[in-house]
Amino acid sequence: MRFSVAIFALLAATVASAQFCSECKLIVGAAESWLEQNATVSQITSRLDKLCEQVPGFAGVCENLVDTGVPYIIQAIETTETPEAACTQLDMCSASPVIVAEIKKGSLQCEGCEYIITAVESWAKNKVPVKTIEKRLDSLCSLVPGFAAPCTTIVNTEVPKLIAMIEKSENATVVCRQLKVCTASLFSAVKSMRSVECSACLTIFTEVLKRLQSGSTLSEVEKLIVNDFCNRAPQAYRATCDFIAEEGFSYLNADIKKATPQNVCAHIKVCPVTPKLH
Repeated sequence: MRFSVAIFALLAATVASAQFCSECKLIVGAAESWLEQNATVSQITSRLDKLCEQVPGFAGVCENLVDTGVPYIIQAIETTETPEAACTQLDMCSASPVIVAEIKKGSLQCEGCEYIITAVESWAKNKVPVKTIEKRLDSLCSLVPGFAAPCTTIVNTEVPKLIAMIEKSENATVVCRQLKVCTASLFSAVKSMRSVECSACLTIFTEVLKRLQSGSTLSEVEKLIVNDFCNRAPQAYRATCDFIAEEGFSYLNADIKKATPQNVCAHIKVCPVTPKLH
């Protein structure tokens, strides 16, 4: 499996560079605004913990930033001019990103919308009451200035209607396009990053299914991927790697006879419904 892992590792590093850079910029932008409000280190730490807890999509970058330490994050903010420069100093952004040289203006609002919708979807699945979701939305929107534009649209949409849109849609991006927070051009900027993550998922589950056909058991292959690969992946990418593995193998456990790399990755919403493996 060495050859496939090498390919997946390269794809993982590429995704991490683009995906976690965007998330880092949103979080560091929020921390910068807290500093401007004269928040203390303790207050920033508390708000960061709260933000990370409320947005499931921030799990990987939050783990990395927490390990870095709030004082060092503040130092990076104070010694650089922009959140992107601070995130580059924090090793969360590349000086020359691989996927897109420069994310189109406004695409962070699109991504911000997706993170919020993903959070709402998580709350709804956990049967959180509508009133509580409304309060959490208000709290989340106040924490991150970068969420201002999508928050206005989302908050103005009644929560029951929002949940209905989520249940009918393929993913958060579709909902944000319906809400007109993500335009076609912004969607393309986000999609360009996710196409690499899709390729990574297709690559790994192509190898997984080959090993299953060769006689390996599902538990053996799962252990190989989780223990020998995800745990050795770059720290900023582990949450995404764990998600792909956990959700993908869960799907295989439920319906292995009809499994293909394409329907596994589409089922866990890493790839579109009809992805192509190049």
